[in-house]
Amino acid sequence: TPGWSLSLAETLRQAEALREEVQVTLARAASASSQATALLRRSWPRLSLTAVGGIGREARSDADSSTRPARLDGAVGVGFEWLIFDGGLLAAEANVSRAEAERLEAEAERQRLAVGSEVMRAHARYESSRLAIETGQARVESSRAALRALEARYELGYTDTTSVLQGLQLAVGAARDHIESIRNHNTAVASLYRHSAAWPEQILPLIRSRKADPSNGP
Repeated sequence: TPGWSLSLAETLRQAEALREEVQVTLARAASASSQATALLRRSWPRLSLTAVGGIGREARSDADSSTRPARLDGAVGVGFEWLIFDGGLLAAEANVSRAEAERLEAEAERQRLAVGSEVMRAHARYESSRLAIETGQARVESSRAALRALEARYELGYTDTTSVLQGLQLAVGAARDHIESIRNHNTAVASLYRHSAAWPEQILPLIRSRKADPSNGP
């Protein structure tokens, strides 16, 4: 019978990392948060620093211009630009995007909790089915041994046909219950793969070969 090698904590971490709906919602939340930040920055006042400078010479009529002392002329200015109306609109849009990001983050958390609940139920069913298989196997072996003992006693004349038939019914019932426990176990393992978004190891080579060969189609 197939098994599941991960603990409950490991299965939960894998499900949160691989479940598509959680990852899509988180990506949308990150996008909305980035948009809010960009809009908020655009709404801020803009400062600018300008500088103008030049070199001149003092005017003297009685001297050669090359001997005139140099004079530095310059000015520094600070510019301030803030379009109150447009900035307010951008800030409002930023608040809307921020609210959407928070809503999506809350939705992702809700999805994580739902995924966790699914995984825990599936893991509990798996553990229960695993124990049921062990118990069922023990019952099958015990009922078979009891049936063999009854058959031996019947051959020696120490018991009747009714007792043998009852022993046979018990053995058949134990085998039927064991088969059912195996079916439940396989269903529980499949549920763990589904809820954790993992692929069975036997399937991975097929997936890799399909991705490597474009002729296989999408």
